[in-house]
Amino acid sequence: MNEPISGDMASESDPLLARLEFNSDLYPEAERSAAYQQEVAGPATLTPQSSHFHARIVGYVAGPVRFHAVDASPHLFERTALKAAMDSADYLAIQHVIEGEVEGDCDGRPIHAVAGSVYVMNFRQPITLLEKADTRLHFVTVNRTAAIAQFGDLAKLHGRVFDANEAASYIRFLEAVYPELDRKRKSGVRALVSETLSELMRLFGLEAVLAPPPTLGEQARAYIEDHLAARELTPESVAKALEVSRSRLYQPFQAEGGVAKYIWGRRLAQVHAALLLPNDERSLTQLAYDYGFSNQAHLSSLFRRTYGIAPSKVRQKRL
Repeated sequence: MNEPISGDMASESDPLLARLEFNSDLYPEAERSAAYQQEVAGPATLTPQSSHFHARIVGYVAGPVRFHAVDASPHLFERTALKAAMDSADYLAIQHVIEGEVEGDCDGRPIHAVAGSVYVMNFRQPITLLEKADTRLHFVTVNRTAAIAQFGDLAKLHGRVFDANEAASYIRFLEAVYPELDRKRKSGVRALVSETLSELMRLFGLEAVLAPPPTLGEQARAYIEDHLAARELTPESVAKALEVSRSRLYQPFQAEGGVAKYIWGRRLAQVHAALLLPNDERSLTQLAYDYGFSNQAHLSSLFRRTYGIAPSKVRQKRL
């Protein structure tokens, strides 16, 4: 459930939301936890806390916002600082605990969330959570670009917990939205996203706060993300689209070694993620084409230099 599917890809008669599902009951019992870790929980390491593992997740994707209904046995969830810095999971997660109890640490901030409460995680920071019982969640994520534009500094939200009274309006909103997700249509996507962000603003106490305009770096990263597959994507094309000079554009990317290096890094990260997806059977030639590389040899050379392993070997590891 890591890559959004644009609502613009659906016809007017298609459902609004891409629907994705994982059900551990479809796997032999001995393989369920490993399947969950590989297919769903890539951004973290999960350690089951009960001998009988089960998990069912139904997810819906609407542009920058995703909705998940989660029903799972308890587990220890660990996302290290290294993993947060290296992978492509980059969003704000807001979890409404319907049933269960969670305690842990969000980058130094202790967290304790009981049934009826809502807690927040910034996936660019470390997270350690222990679920103490079987858990049911309404799990909403907002991608980083949209979240920063709407809420500002995400680090201030990391590990915050809202009790049932503080989150009452947001919970009522979720209880109304989730039963309708399967029936919603393309024409309602903008309203749904707007309403969700407004409810989150209210939950975070930001109703009267205007989010700061995105920085040049945020604008550039959003533009790059939207055009990764375009062969004409270059530092020059980004600078032209944002109406700034090459030298001005370089400044927010200096730590990453420049704009060009950032672009290739993001392309390689997308290929790496695709190679690990169980149902993605695209050839390396097709992946090279889809993510803006000149050919398979170009992709393989950069991939090996970055990850220290051939892309074909990464695909073999998922089997």
